[in-house]
Amino acid sequence: MTTAASLAPSLVLKSWLSNGTPNAFGTVTSYAAGTNTPIATWTDWTATTPNVNPQMLNARGEMNCYLLPNVGYKLVEADQFGNSIKTTDQIINSLLTSLYAGIDSGTVNAYQLNLTGPYSSLTNGIILYWIPANTNTGNSTLQITVNGVPIGGVVPILNQSGTQLGAGQIAAGGVTAVFYYNGNWLLTSSTGSVPQAGSFLGTLDGTTGGGGSTSPMPCTYAINGNIASLYLGYGDVLIGSGGTLFMSGLPTVLQPATQVQTAIIPLATGNITGNCLAQISPGSPNIQFFNNYPSDNWSGAASIGTHVGLFNYGQSITYGLN
Repeated sequence: MTTAASLAPSLVLKSWLSNGTPNAFGTVTSYAAGTNTPIATWTDWTATTPNVNPQMLNARGEMNCYLLPNVGYKLVEADQFGNSIKTTDQIINSLLTSLYAGIDSGTVNAYQLNLTGPYSSLTNGIILYWIPANTNTGNSTLQITVNGVPIGGVVPILNQSGTQLGAGQIAAGGVTAVFYYNGNWLLTSSTGSVPQAGSFLGTLDGTTGGGGSTSPMPCTYAINGNIASLYLGYGDVLIGSGGTLFMSGLPTVLQPATQVQTAIIPLATGNITGNCLAQISPGSPNIQFFNNYPSDNWSGAASIGTHVGLFNYGQSITYGLN
């Protein structure tokens, strides 16, 4: 059922004596939550005129008392003779005013943000949109201060696959979004898209079915934003009937956040019923090759990366990292 109306809030702060009568001409003193450091309350919603601190109540035991959002208060009530009546601590008017966390004030690869928000600690699910002052050159961190209090310390910014950032993934002046999860800030969007490139030596192996052999395979790759393009070099592996085929040595930066299954051009030889299916699992340095669909191995010998005829060629795989 949709709620058509809501209960009106208390319009003023009202203090009562222990005998149930209004705390006429008593006082309310405001402190930062958990401390004895005075902080202001305000006469109205504009927060331009602070109350006297302590503030004297009227004959009905009332005062106008506006609190800043996302700031912790401690209020101490006393009677007109200065006798303490009640202390209420950790009063927080939590208000998510915006997901915008402002402009970074840190340095290259060490980003810092100061924001107002309903956070006293870092918990899974916090999302921040912010403007970096510098383009990153590699591994990066983020430290945030919320309502004037540093929380969480220096926290890594990672790709959603759990890998470290490459150069240029965070671009100066571009809107950047991060998502806090399990001790890290995960980069969810950025205007940074400087491609990364590299190479590695993979090892091909047919582990069952007889006839297995290994061969080093020089591979290259390019990463542009969220897309990885992997180019398998020239190598060869043969497997016997019922065998499996995989390549090990996949660098961490090329390991996706979720399992990838993508068709590539057919293997050079073998009993092929369709395309070759390449499967890459999160956190695994292996690419598993199947015959046309998952878990479908070969009934005969197969090879990858080398054409057995008049010319050679390599296979390529393109997939999303996040």
